[in-house]
Amino acid sequence: MKIVILNYTGYRSNWGSQATSRGLMQWISTDLFKGRPSLIEIVPYPPSHWRDHWQQKFDGEFLKELFANPKPKHSELIRLERLCSARFAHQLERVKNADIVFFQGEGAIVGSRIFKRTQLFGLPYLAKHLYGKPIISCNQTISFSNKYEETILKNVFSSFDLNFVREAESLRICAGPGWPKFEFMPDAAFFYNGTMGSKFTKQSGTYFCVTGSADLKSYNLEAYARSINEIRLVYNLEPVFLYSRKSDKVVADEYAKLAQRHATVISHKSNADVDDLVSVLSGSVFVLGGRYHTSITGLSLSVPAILTNSNSHKSIGLAKIFHDEAKLVDHADQNEIIKHVAKILDNPVRLKSRLNEKVSSLQRPLNVATNRARLFLELDKKTPTYFGKTTLPTNSLSNSYRNLWLLKALIRVINLGAYDRP
Repeated sequence: MKIVILNYTGYRSNWGSQATSRGLMQWISTDLFKGRPSLIEIVPYPPSHWRDHWQQKFDGEFLKELFANPKPKHSELIRLERLCSARFAHQLERVKNADIVFFQGEGAIVGSRIFKRTQLFGLPYLAKHLYGKPIISCNQTISFSNKYEETILKNVFSSFDLNFVREAESLRICAGPGWPKFEFMPDAAFFYNGTMGSKFTKQSGTYFCVTGSADLKSYNLEAYARSINEIRLVYNLEPVFLYSRKSDKVVADEYAKLAQRHATVISHKSNADVDDLVSVLSGSVFVLGGRYHTSITGLSLSVPAILTNSNSHKSIGLAKIFHDEAKLVDHADQNEIIKHVAKILDNPVRLKSRLNEKVSSLQRPLNVATNRARLFLELDKKTPTYFGKTTLPTNSLSNSYRNLWLLKALIRVINLGAYDRP
């Protein structure tokens, strides 16, 4: 069976993107298609490029109306196919030849421009409406800014065969009129079985980890830095700042300016792979911040989280799953943050035990989602067409090309849609 994963991000510099896509691939290969050798291919989620801006300017209104149309004309789908061919080149053939397509919407689906490009929805919409492929959507957080965007999302996801969201808040939003049926499946990052990468020299239990947020522009950075510094002074814990998005560096800079001391920073340049974070997070007392996936990686290691706001309801959804083990707070509310640190330090052994129970309990909804997908695909009825090992994409779990930024920049300039690894 030929399987294609759309929007694969397991090689990108963002740690969360790595963990989610790799976890999804592991789930497909080891759980869903267990005992059924398959060929798994990927279509990477492409970074923004001049072709996207070009499409947005000249074809944006056409694409927006098309995605909102439950019964597109054949001529409109052919036009969409031409646009996808220009954007994705030979990768379009992978979709054409696939037996099953997995679509992950690159995390939180936000921003009006995504409806005016083929970058995100072009291939899955084409795969269903023109090629008739079965499509399973997962790793989703659903959000929208207005009624028209909601209409588009209702229509796009209604065309898919199975829809899974990764937290309860999206499930609640998508229970309204006109939405297709959505089911819960925990973020695949919870089940990514990586290996410990680079070693971290700080003594375990002497520090806490701090992240930024996708909503950092709305943060009062000085107030956030004061909260971080107060934890250091009250509990004698050193903050370690983590970021794989360059924009998050401002949190460490603001802290260093306020506290008049050097900030310990772990970035994607020194620790490029999400596996490199394991040794850092595992020794942390807790994780503070609004980066959803860093919190997930910490929680999966039985490290509690204090969540701050993100650019969608991801943090809200995570807090609802973990309750007191992952508390959502106001980043600028120093008293509230200190109060939750005190709770974490009051009985850390009991807290870690509860975290273990919570993470283990996520296996149950994952099994439900697995059985639901197997039932849809009739995997228990079909006899495997051939025997052998499941074939994974070459270097699909590798981030070894991260330092070739000049080459990647050149590819963006002369882009022919080729974002594959060798």
